[in-house]
Formats: sequence, C-alpha cells, structure tokens
Amino acid sequence: MSDQGKDKASLIAKIKALMSKTLDAGATEAEALSAMNKAYELLEKYQLSLSDLEFKEEGAGETSYRFDEVANSISVQVGKFCDCVVLIEKEQKEFVKEYRGRGRKPKDRKNNETEWREVEVVKFIGSKSDAMFAEWLLNALVGFVHGEVLHQELFGGLTSSYDYQMGICRRLNRRMLDEVRKRRENVENSNSIALIPLKNVLIDEHLAKTFRERPTYARIDYNPTDKNAFNAGLEKGNTPALRRPIEREMMKERKQIL
Repeated sequence: MSDQGKDKASLIAKIKALMSKTLDAGATEAEALSAMNKAYELLEKYQLSLSDLEFKEEGAGETSYRFDEVANSISVQVGKFCDCVVLIEKEQKEFVKEYRGRGRKPKDRKNNETEWREVEVVKFIGSKSDAMFAEWLLNALVGFVHGEVLHQELFGGLTSSYDYQMGICRRLNRRMLDEVRKRRENVENSNSIALIPLKNVLIDEHLAKTFRERPTYARIDYNPTDKNAFNAGLEKGNTPALRRPIEREMMKERKQIL
C-alpha cells in the first residue's frame, strides 16, 4: 500500500472511531456531539464520502413495541429524541383462547385454540443502535408511567388518575423536545457543518425498501378536568432520567421483554 493509501486508511479509521463514539451507548451527549463535529470537519477537509467511511455498515434497524395509551402519548417524542422515525402500524398477533370445561386444563395448549387478532404496534426506524434505544426507552417510560398511576390509584389522594397520567406524559414529552432542541443548537453554533445527514440516509433507504413513507405527526392538545392532578403529574414527569444505557444493558433487558 502506498503512503497516500496508508494515510487515507488511517484517516478513515480515525473518522470511523469518532462516529462509533457518537453511536456508542456509553458516551455522554457532550462527548457524542464533540465527536460528530470533529468527524464532519475531517470529512469536509479531506473531501471524503459515505462510501469511503463505510458508515452504512451498521445499517438501519426496526423495532416494535406494543401499543397502548401511554405509548401513544409519548412515542413520537421518544422517536425524535432517539433520531428515529415513528410508525403506528397494525399487525396480526396470535392469542390463545383458554377453555375451562370439564376435563380440560386451562393452561394446556393442546386443549385450547388460538386466534389471530389485529393489534396496533409502535415501530421505530433508525440506525440499529438508535432503534434499539428507542424501544428500550419507550418500554422504560411506559413502565414508569403505569407504575406511578397505579401507586396514585392505591395510595394517592387525587381525584383523577387519568389527568395525573397525562400530566406525566406531557412533562416527559417537553423534556425530550427540549433535549432535541439543545442538541440542534449546539450543532448549529459549532464550527463544523453537517454535510451528510447520515442517519436520514439510512432511514429513507429502509423506508423505500419496505414501501413506506415518512409520517406526519399531528399535534394533540389535552385539557385536564382536574388541574391539581395534572400539575402533580407534570412534577412527577421530572423524575425519570433520559440517559442512554450502555448497549449490553439494552440487549439484556430486551431479551427479558421478548
């Protein structure tokens, strides 16, 4: 290999290391932004392309999460927070019909029948690491909201647990939206220019391959009937951390969910 080839290979390796740090689940937001900015500076300076960088090795990923009211309330902002596109789609799921007649065991699948029902699921599309993060975060936040609402119903003194739930969701959405805005401002105020929307390239290619289009999201306003319960929910929504776990934690918890 010529000296020029070695220099280019070394440069590509350096940029890929910066990019991997950006996608590294253990990196902080500040470290990730700094690494991405430096990578873009090198791309611009040496006129390198996606094919040189081989960023697409990671590829696009698609994950899904069961649909419920809480997931419906926060999934769009979870997707934006994790740099993913969010789709609500219908799928066929198998359910077991248990028979409890004489001589039949309720949990004996041989004596039960199955049926297929159409259910809605939340789907995240992005880079593989981002899609996995979105699924993990949505599961964590939905579990948090359901747990807090149940605790309120059992031990709280508020009159409307639904307004309490919507207050939590409203605050979570606002926190994620604020974090996304901060990231964009930091990029815009930096010296580097994001020449190549890497993640959007992966997402658009995946959507095209699966014959789907980017969705548009409608704003949904909610007017609480019990403002005290709603405000209590807003306060509780400040509790969960919006951090990115290390990848092995996500994989371990994802296996337990599935």
